[in-house]
Amino acid sequence: YRKFVEDQISAEDFEVSIKEAIGGSTANKYVAPMNDAEVLKEGKGEGTRENEFVRFKSNDSAVYSVAGGKVKNIVRIDDMKVVIVENSGMFYTYSNLGSTAIKTGDEVKANQLLGYAALDLDGNKPSVDFYVSNSAGNFILEKDFFAQRKDSKDADHSFDPGLNAPSIAIPQKQ
Repeated sequence: YRKFVEDQISAEDFEVSIKEAIGGSTANKYVAPMNDAEVLKEGKGEGTRENEFVRFKSNDSAVYSVAGGKVKNIVRIDDMKVVIVENSGMFYTYSNLGSTAIKTGDEVKANQLLGYAALDLDGNKPSVDFYVSNSAGNFILEKDFFAQRKDSKDADHSFDPGLNAPSIAIPQKQ
């Protein structure tokens, strides 16, 4: 088993690589894609099926990649964009982006800015749904698979559609 790592890696990521090599647990502790995110695991309870994604909500709408790789697809569905990043047969899907800072075919690094999340359905906070899958299907994700992102240098990317919209002069009625 060989694995090339281009940059320095944390002790946790090194341990994950060792466990993968010897057939142990491959569950990685990812850094959450949003700063100071509230991590929601929905779908548990009687009469519901377990969701194959974790939802992140934050006052800061900036969304970062949890793993490096190549951008395979960016799909627009109504006012939402879905970004899929592929790395060694694993697919990382970010749903509910309002805008993106990347394009299909780009190589991204872990912790690179992908774009900005749109508001969730209740309109309170920006949110992103995050899926991890391979060719066999999606993995059931848990909240404890993620470490809190607290990146002070990139703080406060709060999204306000009014502020980010193009400036257009609207004639006033006389």
